[in-house]
Amino acid sequence: GAMRWLTIAIPTVPRPGDLDYLSQTIDAFKKQLPLDRTDPFYGKVFIVILNNKPGSHKVFAREREKTEGSEHSGYFKFIEASVQQVDSSTNREGDPNVPGSKVRIQTRAVVSMMRHSIGLSSHFLFMEDDFLPCPHSLRSLHYLIAKAHAYHPGGWSGIRVSYGLCGIVLNGGDVEEVANYLEEHQSRRPPDHLLPEWIAAETQQAQVYLKGRRNVGYRFNIFEHIGSTSTLRASKQVGWPGCYEELVYPTVFEGEAWKPDKCSDDDMWPCDKPASWPKHWTLYHAQKKTGPDVKW
Repeated sequence: GAMRWLTIAIPTVPRPGDLDYLSQTIDAFKKQLPLDRTDPFYGKVFIVILNNKPGSHKVFAREREKTEGSEHSGYFKFIEASVQQVDSSTNREGDPNVPGSKVRIQTRAVVSMMRHSIGLSSHFLFMEDDFLPCPHSLRSLHYLIAKAHAYHPGGWSGIRVSYGLCGIVLNGGDVEEVANYLEEHQSRRPPDHLLPEWIAAETQQAQVYLKGRRNVGYRFNIFEHIGSTSTLRASKQVGWPGCYEELVYPTVFEGEAWKPDKCSDDDMWPCDKPASWPKHWTLYHAQKKTGPDVKW
């Protein structure tokens, strides 16, 4: 088919007790995916959902059947692909500083999902199955991706729009390279650390490939975490930002976060606008963010 504007990739696993986050995520996306053929977003988004435990994910099977028979079916692709369960890593289990076998399996699931997404769209977004898109998140993505291209005519490496393994936008042409990078380094760091490391060009390998392209941080969080049990971290999660709250360090790494001290009058970091930048370009979601320290 024709190239789309955005692939949103969601790896999913069966949860204890068949806990169902996935249907909430899919339903929230359906609300934002137009059925009106004249809508500019019509047919431009592809949501790839990868189940790496074929045959044992009841929620996935139910949602696939429901969605494939619905009027939104053209927006979704459901894939089942088992992921290699064993590897030759010598990492000690239970050492918080190195990825254990479960985390490495998750990295391989992400890699598999990326490889199923190569060539589908001009942009690619990492998502998790226990996050919901905030209201208007697709419009926000269109705005902020366009703005990143305008601020960085020479290209950019990635855009941070949420936290964890959720909410990093890549250029479609980089999907294969990043998949290879995650696979190669899966024993060194978990996937939600490797990805920020790559987009921020913190290794020589990434620097050589990116040739000066740099990463961008959006000011506002556009995905909301609904799960209290994470697939990567054993502890229950608390205190994460909600919809359109500011996305700052330490919720995301310092090298990828929007910087309030440097960019308080913009919703992008870096905020060195091109000289020709129109003064009145919309600042999305800014009207609520008023206070003595905010200069609009």
